[in-house]
Amino acid sequence: MNLEIDSLGAPLRVFEELRDELIAADKKFDPESLSHISYDKLAFCATGLAGHAMCSLALIREEKKLRRERFASMSEKDLWDSRVLLQIEQMGPDVARERLRIRAPRWEDLRPRQQAWFKLNCIMNHLDGVTERIREAIALLKLVHDTHDLPEDFTTHQRRKLEVLLQVYPLSLPDATFRARIAEVALEIKKIIPDEEQKQCEAEVLYNYSCTSDCYRPLV
Repeated sequence: MNLEIDSLGAPLRVFEELRDELIAADKKFDPESLSHISYDKLAFCATGLAGHAMCSLALIREEKKLRRERFASMSEKDLWDSRVLLQIEQMGPDVARERLRIRAPRWEDLRPRQQAWFKLNCIMNHLDGVTERIREAIALLKLVHDTHDLPEDFTTHQRRKLEVLLQVYPLSLPDATFRARIAEVALEIKKIIPDEEQKQCEAEVLYNYSCTSDCYRPLV
């Protein structure tokens, strides 16, 4: 791979040099000139560092989006082959988030046992409206039990733990202890589900999930 080109195939230029050329020509950064700036320097083009060549932030967002999309659709092998370029342009984390976003499952596509894990993790994230969400988690575990999605004795045991927590929290149980108990149930569920389903849980990205803290919302 030619490391002197960026992700869209345009020759890379030094930001300061291209900026000065544009200013001398009384021009601003546009899509064509932005294609010659490395990903990690694109933001400079919409700040005071660009001087009279400064462009709009919307233009920067669009250019970054185009770069990410190129890598987001790559196979794992092609992405691995591009790792040096991703590191040089410092776009690895953004590409990883984009790949997670476009591969994010929908809530309704998850197995009930996964939904139970996501619901419990949501409870750990924030404790507002917690009573209703515990009830929802209990209902999900009952569904898992009734559909034999996990061993019946296992789901019965975990459901009873949640029912006890529903009775004692918040009156006689501090927040930290409550969160720890919820975490224990969530971990037990995650350990028993298949590896592929565990990976979806660990990504913590979902479409069509609604809560007051935007848990699992895919980043745009």
